[in-house]
Amino acid sequence: MSAQPIPVVTSAPTTTTFIVGGGCSKCGVGHLESSYTKCGILMAICFFPIGVICCVMMKEKKCGRCGASF
Repeated sequence: MSAQPIPVVTSAPTTTTFIVGGGCSKCGVGHLESSYTKCGILMAICFFPIGVICCVMMKEKKCGRCGASF
């Protein structure tokens, strides 16, 4: 019996590219801009040390492209 050669399968390395848009979950393209709410700023002034924490927690994020608020 003669030995048959074993077939060798080679493949080129593949790469996966992800195109990442902005941070907006509504339009997927716009970037989120953070701003403090008027109520948060008022609380920071009136209830000083604890109010600053409330102001930071009430931060609003808004998409620069579609205007959606988060």
